Amino acid sequence: MKISDKQDPYRGALDPVRASALKAFLPELLPGSRVLDLGAGAGLDSLAFVGAGHRVTALDRSQEMLSHLAERGGPGVSLIHKDARLWSPESASFDAAWANDFFPDLTLDEMHRVLGVLFRALVPGAPFGLIIRVGVGTVEEMPQGYDGPVRKVTLIEPLPMAAMLNQSGFEIKKEGSLSGNPSLRMMLCRKIS
Repeated sequence: MKISDKQDPYRGALDPVRASALKAFLPELLPGSRVLDLGAGAGLDSLAFVGAGHRVTALDRSQEMLSHLAERGGPGVSLIHKDARLWSPESASFDAAWANDFFPDLTLDEMHRVLGVLFRALVPGAPFGLIIRVGVGTVEEMPQGYDGPVRKVTLIEPLPMAAMLNQSGFEIKKEGSLSGNPSLRMMLCRKIS
C-alpha cells in the first residue's frame, strides 16, 4: 500500500470524533507516563501523547505507517514494527495503553489473546483506553484514498467486549458512544492490580 503525501490522511489533525476520545483519556494518565499505542499507524495519537508530556511506544505491523511517524516523532517516541498478535512484552513496563480503532482489525479470538498480552505489558492499575466498532459480525471497508486490500472489520457489542475485558483482568471505569459517530464506542479501563 502506497499513500502519497497529498492523499495521506495521517499528516493532518485527528478527526474530531477520535480527538474527543483521546481528550477524555489523557486525564487518566500520570505525568510522564510510558504509553503503549497499539496499532499506532502513522502516529497521530502517539504525537498527541508526546505533546502532552508522555513517552510513547508505537506498535504497528505496517513499516510504511511507522515511517510516517518516525519522520515526525522525535525523542519521545519509540517504534516497534510488529504485529500485535505476535508481540510479547518482556515485562510490565507501560503505565498506560491506548488502542484507537485497533481491535476491529482482530478476530474475537485474537482480541482475547492481545488483551492477555496487554495485561502482562501494563503495570498494576494502569489505564487502558480503546475504541471499538459497535455491531455484530464482520464487515469489509475500503477507506477513502487507500489503495490497499479491503479491510475486514470485526464489530462487537459493548457487553461482550466488557466481558472479554473483565476476563482479561481489566475493570471498566467508563464507556460511551463517541459524539458524531454512534457506531464507535470508547471504553476507559484500568488493569486490576
